Amino acid sequence: MFENIELFKGLSQAELSTLELFCQERLYKKWETLFLKWDEATSMYIVKTWVLEVEDDWKILWNIVAWEMVWEMALFWENKKRSATVRTAQDTMVIVILGFSIWELSNKNPEILEKIKSIISIRNEKNKFTK
Repeated sequence: MFENIELFKGLSQAELSTLELFCQERLYKKWETLFLKWDEATSMYIVKTWVLEVEDDWKILWNIVAWEMVWEMALFWENKKRSATVRTAQDTMVIVILGFSIWELSNKNPEILEKIKSIISIRNEKNKFTK
């Protein structure tokens, strides 16, 4: 399930197998909403096929494409609230990872936490220029 995901490269097969216990693949239909702005963050999503749109006040900020994460940021914020709405641009398969499993994994593997922090930093910069 995680073979193409850069974030998880370097994990042992046992760690990957454990993580898979807290994940599911889910197909979202075109224009379906994964979550709304201000929703509580409980999961992280990884696009497996096709595209998601990140929007704020009905303005599309950017697209998330295959093997990219979406809304890992809110899981690591103090208030745990989503800062944008995410919808599908077409039928899209995602991997849903429960938030507590990402927290546990990042606590056991500091390199994963550093990768996530780097992604968050890049996206925060991107947000400054798109809003």
